[in-house]
Amino acid sequence: MNCSQCGQEIPQGLNFCIFCGTPVDRPETPQDTSGNNNPINDNQGNNPADDTPAPEAHAHYNGQSQWQPQPPQPEPAQSVPGQPGYPPPPYNPQAQMPYGMPQQNYGPAQPYPAQAPKKKSWIAVLVISIVVLVIFGGIGGWYYYENVYLPELRDREAPRAYAITDIVMRNTRMSGVEYNRVGSIPYSAELIIYENDGQWAHAKYKPTAPGAEPIEGYVASQYLIDREDMLLLNSIYADNNARMAVNTSKCKRALLNFYKANNLVGNIDRSVPGAESLPLPDSSNHWVLEVNDPSRKPAEIAYPRMHNSGSKFTDFAAVLTNPETGARHYVYFYFDDDETPHLLQDGPATGRYIAGVARDPYDYNRLIMYFID
Repeated sequence: MNCSQCGQEIPQGLNFCIFCGTPVDRPETPQDTSGNNNPINDNQGNNPADDTPAPEAHAHYNGQSQWQPQPPQPEPAQSVPGQPGYPPPPYNPQAQMPYGMPQQNYGPAQPYPAQAPKKKSWIAVLVISIVVLVIFGGIGGWYYYENVYLPELRDREAPRAYAITDIVMRNTRMSGVEYNRVGSIPYSAELIIYENDGQWAHAKYKPTAPGAEPIEGYVASQYLIDREDMLLLNSIYADNNARMAVNTSKCKRALLNFYKANNLVGNIDRSVPGAESLPLPDSSNHWVLEVNDPSRKPAEIAYPRMHNSGSKFTDFAAVLTNPETGARHYVYFYFDDDETPHLLQDGPATGRYIAGVARDPYDYNRLIMYFID
């Protein structure tokens, strides 16, 4: 008979499995009254008096009132696995179970279900990084566009103007006061013009000194000229003494207007950008202002008050020299109260220096000029 639990063969006469300890329910066998089937009478004949129990294969009588199971007989020694010539015994999982522990049939091993691949955490990090970069990139781009690109574009496309003399920049459109001064603009400095209504110009000045910050404000429009006029004005001065001697905007504009009206030019460098539109110097149009010594009296320039003794400004007279021919020519100007210049008279000069000015006794509106060398 085999065990219903582990399948091992159960020796005859035992009521449990010696391998796993599972109780065995044997079917009751009907008694043979003839005694032929009594194992005690086997090999003994039919002698009922002989009631000595026959030794059982796996149990013995211990002198008490119950049968005790005999321990299982040791199995014959088997060959040691791993020795040459002896194959390893087959693996029996049921034989490995501890004595008395019931075995469970788990069936065939089932493969682990395939797991869906987990999303990599670096994908989330990458997405977050991209979002952060887009946000900060957009903010940085907007800041650069508003605070760098647009101001540079505005400055690049704005017209330029040049200071005809040293002028003051202010933060309001009001002159004659000190509280609104922003800074000073030197003669011939370039300004970026954002707006010009004819009286005040909204401008920016970038100093050429290293580390100097740009200044922005308002300057009087009458003190601004374009690049071509600035080149022409600078060409009038034969040297730095002449530039220092004529230091007011009204006198500079008077000379500039005279040169433009008569198509004259001074010492011009035509390689300078903007100078190509000016006339080429020749013996007929090449005139310059020479000042040997600004402190000398008499000099090449003079500031008499002859046209109108009650005028706000003095008159202005100067002697021009032709470098090609050595000829000299004088000019005489007067000014309105708003500094608008007017040419009173001009003509050949008989000397380099202006010695004096007088009214013509025969023509009150005409002046007599005196010159010396």
